[in-house]
Amino acid sequence: MHAPWAVRLTMTLLAAAAGGVAHADIYSFVDTAGVTHFSNVPVDARYRLLLAAPAEAPTRHPEKWLAKSALYDPMIERAARSAAVRPELVRAVIVVESAFNPRALSKRGAQGLMQLRPSTARRYGVSDAFDPEQNIMAGAHYLRDLMARFGNDLELALARITQARMRSSATGAAFRRSPKPACTCPT
Repeated sequence: MHAPWAVRLTMTLLAAAAGGVAHADIYSFVDTAGVTHFSNVPVDARYRLLLAAPAEAPTRHPEKWLAKSALYDPMIERAARSAAVRPELVRAVIVVESAFNPRALSKRGAQGLMQLRPSTARRYGVSDAFDPEQNIMAGAHYLRDLMARFGNDLELALARITQARMRSSATGAAFRRSPKPACTCPT
């Protein structure tokens, strides 16, 4: 687990850099030590697009995401620990899906911070998808289950989250790796 100050520093740098970003695409790479790095600002040539934010994603005031993130950090940490996923990943999904708006509601009915579809929320025992604690916990477990389903392929798992808002292949076959950036699925 990363030191709390390191996570806060990383989030501060991401929030500061996000000021000029049009939307919150998420990039990642794995370094030679096996550490996965996530960013919305791909400053290293090794970064690859991992998850593209929907065109209609709320992008106003990205500099406030850090402050909003701090409100949910304990919930994110608990959910990530419970689901055995990285808290930075959960945080990144929340930024892309809802920009930390716990009342977010998509045109297709996805709800809350992690934009859970009603059927997904029910599957994970959520009684109120707008309750941040329930939403984050269910979303983290959903991420873990998608990782397991797709052989720990983070790219396919995140593509499936985007795909969940679309009506297409449930197998992930539509998201095969290619030389072009992945996860640019429309919402």
